[in-house]
Amino acid sequence: MQRPKVQLTGLSGVTPHPEIGGELLYSCEAVHAKTAFYLLDVATGQVRVVVDDRGWNGDPAWSPDGKRLAYVSTKDGAYDIHVRDLETGTVHNLTRNGIYNGNPTWSPDGAWIMFDSAREGALWSDDQREKNYWNYRNLFVARPDGTELRRLTRLPGYNGNPSWAPSGMRVAFLSDRGGSYNVFTMGVDGEDQHQLTHWDVRDREGGGGYARWSPDSTRLVFQGEKPDPEPGSAALYWMLAEGGAMQLITNVKDFMPDWSPSGDWIAFVREVKPAQIWAVRPDGSALTQLTSGESPKTWPRWRP
Repeated sequence: MQRPKVQLTGLSGVTPHPEIGGELLYSCEAVHAKTAFYLLDVATGQVRVVVDDRGWNGDPAWSPDGKRLAYVSTKDGAYDIHVRDLETGTVHNLTRNGIYNGNPTWSPDGAWIMFDSAREGALWSDDQREKNYWNYRNLFVARPDGTELRRLTRLPGYNGNPSWAPSGMRVAFLSDRGGSYNVFTMGVDGEDQHQLTHWDVRDREGGGGYARWSPDSTRLVFQGEKPDPEPGSAALYWMLAEGGAMQLITNVKDFMPDWSPSGDWIAFVREVKPAQIWAVRPDGSALTQLTSGESPKTWPRWRP
């Protein structure tokens, strides 16, 4: 089998990829051990800093018009969701409650932001000495200014990492009900929940998740256990939104996929020590490495 052609890029001197095109946001660990967001113009190879506030920044989500960015930041001392206007530079804290809030996703009309949070409850650790906010999440929705907050799910364990379909009709999310992480979908009101993947790895923490919609809302791409799993392994798959067979895209150690606005490419993180951003076509062809360097890079997000 012929090995795919690998083209290396980095934060400077990036190789242009007009055949891929688009703008791609990603997170990169800086020298001060915090994280900043960079925006790569894939066609020209130009890179610029978008957010560098000396906090830990992650879980970015573009507004539908590509003018605002919702993301998690610790710059105020807690894991809160912030919304930044890229034209004016203004930033406001959406959540402000001191409990873990993460994984924002915008409604297609830009009127709402859904996110997961450990507010209103948490699980106690095994020795009952502290509460575990990391493995307890439920889904909430609010206006981009933080008003009209309401809770959508009331479930035990982890129910988070939402992704709002471009059609506006469904939301994909990750749940560990049954003892394994799997991809579910639901209505935007939290009702009509359906399980799509069926990993059963209750002997260890694993399964699948991090689902993202295709632009036409007909498919979901997600990470999951390899066909022959090893500890910490992950591959990329896609599946029809109504369910069915999983289609394998990559079978290395790949995470955090995101579908391009054209639907022709999927960006993702490959753990190659350090982690780098790659792109691939949905059928697994044209594998291309987009970043390089000594600092790990994560959370690729195509700009609308």
